[in-house]
Amino acid sequence: MKIVFISDIHGQIDNLSKIDVDCDKLVILGDVFGPSLGNNQVILEFIKKYQDKIILIKGNCDSEEVFNVLNFTFYPLLKINVDNHKFCLLHGHNLPLVDDDSDIIIFGHKHYPLIEKIDKQIYICVGSLSKPRNGSVCSYAIYEKSLFKIIDMEQNVIEEIAL
Repeated sequence: MKIVFISDIHGQIDNLSKIDVDCDKLVILGDVFGPSLGNNQVILEFIKKYQDKIILIKGNCDSEEVFNVLNFTFYPLLKINVDNHKFCLLHGHNLPLVDDDSDIIIFGHKHYPLIEKIDKQIYICVGSLSKPRNGSVCSYAIYEKSLFKIIDMEQNVIEEIAL
């Protein structure tokens, strides 16, 4: 199974067309929309186009009203099993909620890529599509065949970890 993880679009559409959408699932880890109505319309069209493969996680900047208009399920936190690994998907502002037996915690919110192993859990921050921080570049992550890669918009690998 191939899963693509993006986060922190914040209504900026420049990098949406650079995302590898040739995947089984496309997980948007929150902070989807921004103040530009035109850009938000492009994002809505993107979500509708790939709705059969999209999983939406609610970010701290996402309003329920917007998602209700979408008529789309969004989750504050979602646990899924993939290739015998237990994934916990969340935006990241709610990381203290993670106190379970998930193997991998995947999130955004920090706006910079990070792979960190703490005890028996692996924390993966996919970065941001719009506003990178800490000297990073815009990035997202791809999981396939027990390998996580965080890549930039030119498909260069920033960090990776084999599970």
